[in-house]
Amino acid sequence: MQAIEFETYVENGQIILPPLFSNLTQKVKIILLWQEEIVENNAKTPVNDKFAGLKATMLQLQALNPFSEIADPVEWQRQLRNEW
Repeated sequence: MQAIEFETYVENGQIILPPLFSNLTQKVKIILLWQEEIVENNAKTPVNDKFAGLKATMLQLQALNPFSEIADPVEWQRQLRNEW
């Protein structure tokens, strides 16, 4: 198997091959790679929505301060491990 790399555009759902390869008649395997568009920080996207939700949850958790009653974190860890 041979590998050839080139860049091209997809036009109307078709990949335009460079002229050097336009006469290929055998079966070929196509692997598509594309660069994702850069999205502005404030743009509403699924990824940005996930991060915003995660950030909000972490801020809520921080406000609860769930570990405030732990005087000695090392001893607390030991006690947790001994429960297993």
